[in-house]
Amino acid sequence: MGRLGRVGRIFVLSALIGCTRSVSDTALNAERDQDGDGLTDQEEADLGTDPTNTDTDGDGFADGDEVSAETDPANPFSWPYGGDVWPDFSDEADAAGLAGDAYAIGEVVPNVMAIDQYGNEVSLYQFYGMVVLLDFSAGWCEKCTETAATAQALWEARREQGFMVVHALLQDDAWNTVDLAFQNTWVETFGIEFPVVDADTSSTIASEMYLGLDEADLNDGWMPFLVLLDRELRLIDTHEGVISNEEVLGLVDPLLE
Repeated sequence: MGRLGRVGRIFVLSALIGCTRSVSDTALNAERDQDGDGLTDQEEADLGTDPTNTDTDGDGFADGDEVSAETDPANPFSWPYGGDVWPDFSDEADAAGLAGDAYAIGEVVPNVMAIDQYGNEVSLYQFYGMVVLLDFSAGWCEKCTETAATAQALWEARREQGFMVVHALLQDDAWNTVDLAFQNTWVETFGIEFPVVDADTSSTIASEMYLGLDEADLNDGWMPFLVLLDRELRLIDTHEGVISNEEVLGLVDPLLE
C-alpha cells in the first residue's frame, strides 16, 4: 500500500477532527435544554416541539410540565387538567382585535370577567379559539343540577378538540349570593374540572352577560340557561332548560370542524 503524502495526511487529520467535533456537538445537543422547559433538545425533536420555545402550543403551560402530566405539548387544547390554571389565549384575542359591544346572534360577545372556584379572575376572551358553552345555573334549580351531573362527561368528550364548558352560578342552594365555598361544593358534588364562576346578579362580573342577554330578548329568565359561542366568540345559540349531551354535541361538533 502506498504512503500518504503530506497533503493527504493533513486531509485525513482534518476529517477526523471534523468527525470528532460533529459527534461532540451531537452529544451536547442531546443534553442541552435551550428554552429551559425541562426537556432536552433531543426530546423536543422526538416530540415535534420547539426547542427554543418554552410553550410550543401557546396554551400557557410549559412543554415539560405537559409531558409530566401526560398531556400533549403540541396541542393547545390539551393541558394538565384538574389544576387551578386555565389556558389563556388573550394575546391571540388582542392580536385579532377581538372586541364585542352587544349581544346578538352571529356577533362577538363583550368580554366579561369572573372569579373561578380557586378565587382567580377568569376572562372570557382568554378562551379565544375555543368553542365555549356557558351554563348559567343556580344551586336551588333542580334542572340545573340534572344538567351539571353530566357536564364533566360532556366536556371530556370534546375538550382536546377545543371545547370549553364554563358554569356560571347565579345563586346558591338557599337563594343566597354565591361564594367560593358554594362554588367548590358544586365542583365536588359533580366532579367538575372546568371553570365554575360566580355570576351572581348582584355583582358586576359575569352577570353582565346574563343581564345583557335578557335585555336583548335572548333570555327569559329560565335555568339552566345555555349560551354557545364559536371559536371567534360569536354568539351562535342560546337554550333554556335541560338539553341532553347528545343534543349539545350536535350543536358543538360543526363548530369544532
